[in-house]
Amino acid sequence: MQIAKCKSCRAPIVWIKTKNGKNMPCDADAVEYQENYKGKSTIVTEDGRVLKASIITPSSGGLAPIIDGKGYIPHWATCPHAAQHRRRDND
Repeated sequence: MQIAKCKSCRAPIVWIKTKNGKNMPCDADAVEYQENYKGKSTIVTEDGRVLKASIITPSSGGLAPIIDGKGYIPHWATCPHAAQHRRRDND
């Protein structure tokens, strides 16, 4: 995957084609996730699946979490200028 920069915040991003055929900008750093339909995060996998998940963060002690894979956080979830790029259906 080729790394680009967000035009608004200049953060490194990658473009991933979703299963629906749309290109989605995602943060360039992959995260480990556990698939969870009640998860608070949206994850995009390298093969274009978009799913709800819980992001796994390193913990100190306790049970080791089950990691389902690595994926990418959509950049609209982290970009401070995301609202400027949202499409408006009625405009």
